[in-house]
Amino acid sequence: MKKLFLFYLQFSVIFLHCNVNAQWKEEKLITFDKTNLSNFEALQISSNGLLLVKEGIGTKSIYSLINVFTQDKKLIFETDAERSNARFNNCNDNYVIISVKKDNLWSVIIYEILTNNSIPIKSSEGHIGSASIFDENNILYQLRAYDESYAAIYFYNKDKNEKRFITYGIGEYWSPNGKYFLVLKENNEHKVYAYGIFSKEGNELLEIENSFGIYWIQWSPYSKNLLYKHRDLYNSFGIISLEHNKTLSIKNVNNFSYFTSQNGYFSGIVSPLWCNNEDSILFRKTTDDGHDILESSIWLFTKNNRKIKQISKTYFTNELIWDYKVTNDNVILFLTKSKNENKVYMLSTLKK
Repeated sequence: MKKLFLFYLQFSVIFLHCNVNAQWKEEKLITFDKTNLSNFEALQISSNGLLLVKEGIGTKSIYSLINVFTQDKKLIFETDAERSNARFNNCNDNYVIISVKKDNLWSVIIYEILTNNSIPIKSSEGHIGSASIFDENNILYQLRAYDESYAAIYFYNKDKNEKRFITYGIGEYWSPNGKYFLVLKENNEHKVYAYGIFSKEGNELLEIENSFGIYWIQWSPYSKNLLYKHRDLYNSFGIISLEHNKTLSIKNVNNFSYFTSQNGYFSGIVSPLWCNNEDSILFRKTTDDGHDILESSIWLFTKNNRKIKQISKTYFTNELIWDYKVTNDNVILFLTKSKNENKVYMLSTLKK
């Protein structure tokens, strides 16, 4: 247990104070001497400096975590199931959500990185499509009927072994403060018509009609705002500001668009990510020709003056920026992929 604790603790997360006026160093490639990343399928990187990877050995799929600074590797799960996948939890990445299809039935295992504990989520009523965890007694999961006729969100308290229906929908997201959760509400045609925000007790507080064309949404670090991407606006992102009084309401909605297409090349904004002060947002800029991504880079947006600034020194032309996270010591870690290689880079500000 002591070794596991050290593996995790030295990279515990504090959010980055992003500053558009800061001077940023040139990104540094992290060299992996003890582990060859080409042997793995790199899935995601966490705010704790952990790389989630998958490898296939025979009929088994093996999932591991690699500390990108120490290169220590820890196996977390292996399965001979017909299909499986894994990702970091969408509320906080102290957990890994592992989905497994076995005997034609999907289930979920929630793995806690610090304790090595696992929480299985199964149902005799249908497939478990996904899950989101705030803590062991505040778990949300999606149940989809065997015949795909409906999907529903359930709440699960592990200590009480309590499971209760919340609403029909998909895509469950706990807020970082644990007071709310968000659900994508589906109609009979399996189309998302609204986003419902619920109290942790399961009472619906606010319904946001999907008139904004939202296809991706994320809570801000202090649960005050929602960051979203529009389905059809490739070069923009939006912020929904929430009013937290006796009732929860929408204060305002703002959409921010940058970059234009030129000579058949299209520049877009991909995977925006909050900084801790809720006034700054990181995003990836990509440029493509309608078929292939030609280059990508990391940019910073400041809300109060709407300024943007490129903070990665490089335009990556042969590598796709796949995933990135903010960690401690003013560091951004990002994972790139090319045809034959995974790479991890570190980006930080100059110390004053």
